[in-house]
Amino acid sequence: MCRRSCGRGHAYQHRRGGTGARGGWEKTRVSGNEAIDGYDVTVDAKGTTNVIWAGEGGDGPRQAVRVRTRAADGSWSEPQVLAEKASGFDDFQEPVIAATAAGGAAAAWIDASGSTPRIMARVKPAGGSWGAAEQVANAKGISQLRIAGAASGHVMLVWRQDDGIHASRYTPANGWSAPRTLSSSGANPDVAINDTGVAYAAWSQKSNSSAPDRIRARYSTPGGAWSTFATLSSSDRRADEPAVAVDQNGSGMVVWSQRRAPTVIQEAHRPVGSTWTKTVTISNTKRTSIEPDVVLDARGSAVAVWQVRLAGGDTWSYEVDANSRPSGGKWGTARRLDVEAMNPMVGMDGQGNATAVWHKDGYYPCGLVAAEKPAGKSWAVPKQVANGIDTWSKEYAVGADGTAAAVIYDHNGQDGDWDHPIYAFVRP
Repeated sequence: MCRRSCGRGHAYQHRRGGTGARGGWEKTRVSGNEAIDGYDVTVDAKGTTNVIWAGEGGDGPRQAVRVRTRAADGSWSEPQVLAEKASGFDDFQEPVIAATAAGGAAAAWIDASGSTPRIMARVKPAGGSWGAAEQVANAKGISQLRIAGAASGHVMLVWRQDDGIHASRYTPANGWSAPRTLSSSGANPDVAINDTGVAYAAWSQKSNSSAPDRIRARYSTPGGAWSTFATLSSSDRRADEPAVAVDQNGSGMVVWSQRRAPTVIQEAHRPVGSTWTKTVTISNTKRTSIEPDVVLDARGSAVAVWQVRLAGGDTWSYEVDANSRPSGGKWGTARRLDVEAMNPMVGMDGQGNATAVWHKDGYYPCGLVAAEKPAGKSWAVPKQVANGIDTWSKEYAVGADGTAAAVIYDHNGQDGDWDHPIYAFVRP
């Protein structure tokens, strides 16, 4: 179940999306007067939203990792400090958060204050309070932290460090496992987990120093065993930007950008109990396509979105495209969702209704736009969520009930250098 720019790790319900014909989006300023060093959002199955961020200056400790919670009734909690330091700069980095059982969540971040970075984590069980901070990993070059959570309480963390791609699984019975090496090299990992605890991870990796990056993937059983890796992309061109999804049966899917002429979006999936399928191209082969995202519903129907770079290459020469695939079927024809648009993300609720969000760049400051695709139907006309925001990044999450939350960092500022707030846009 769930979450990239931005973080990622998505299953059929968490992160990204919502149902058709729902209400409007509510705007809330989440953070105080502070410089932001990273943020993330998650929504659980009953619509509880958690926003996490790392910040410096402003009110309270010099540095802190904080979380705010929006209850299903729309009320927001005060910020709760998960970690703090009275001095220093940039010690807390890349905070991520994932929902588990309804009301539960797991949060992690990088603490770079020592000579070797550490991954720290805290877990909140359903109906409980945040537990004590625990060290998950301690290694050189830790970065690119990704998280995914399951209703069973399982959580999967995947990250990059100097000696490759690593993972750790949390279970309510045993806590965090020792880090497991998934690959001795690589970058840009993504992760997804379903409610039973089946997890998939993918990353880009060179087979040797002179070879192009290729997409590799592994999957893990609820008991923690990992498969051997599979190489999904071809060897003739560089591949990167993997996005991962998993359905409730345990089937997994990866989409990525394949650097051909032009760059295209490709996909491979692994039906439960079988091997990975052959790679297929799901974007227009005559248009440069980048930054893909993908989600699966409970039975394996897929929706993917990506950014298309048009001729000209300036800020106003992008659009957002999409494609879909029914469970057991074939991908359709890629279609345009919007012009003067970029950085799309997509998600699904528990009924298979998808929603995509993206930045609208035809005017400045830019806006935030959303479009809905009810299960088995066509995309609706895009609608504006917000205007007048100066941001190129966001995080997006959705619960099984259809509650969707998009969180952006507004670079405009209002009261000087320390006031670049985080805003949450929630659609109940």
